Amino acid sequence: PEEDKEKYKKSIDADTEKLYKETGVYPILLGDKFICCFIGMNQNKKNIGAIVDNFAKFSIGKQDVFLVLVLHSSSRAQRSYIQKLDTDIQRIIKTNDIHDKCYVVEKSLPEESLVRIYKFSDCFLYPSVGEGFGLQLLEAMACKCIPIVTNYTSLPELVEGERGLKIKV
Repeated sequence: PEEDKEKYKKSIDADTEKLYKETGVYPILLGDKFICCFIGMNQNKKNIGAIVDNFAKFSIGKQDVFLVLVLHSSSRAQRSYIQKLDTDIQRIIKTNDIHDKCYVVEKSLPEESLVRIYKFSDCFLYPSVGEGFGLQLLEAMACKCIPIVTNYTSLPELVEGERGLKIKV
């Protein structure tokens, strides 16, 4: 997996430049960095605030760790709720002074861009407390991105054995 990641990082091309234009994530994809990612709906049950808060603690004193959050919504009805959640996330980022380590993409991305983010990432953070299945988890695993999930709902079944890490909620 580490050789695959290095090989993939060296294949920077026009598609990756397109990813930069879409997300602004490109600068952290170069060099020897540790990248954590979350890709999914912007919902409270996804525990995004916990991701950002714990990343802030993890990144203390580390210059080479980054967090990429790709957040999207499937309906306009969630707009005010999502704006509140976004405000909380931005507050956590500002309070912990990690704005230079966090990239928040607030829109849906094409599949090829998501694949690139998974492949550049060292781990996929998915501490959901209300997941029915977890398609993003399977996508991350297919891209050899190590999943870190909660021991809640269906997630532990998908990350059996040495396929990832499980955390207690």
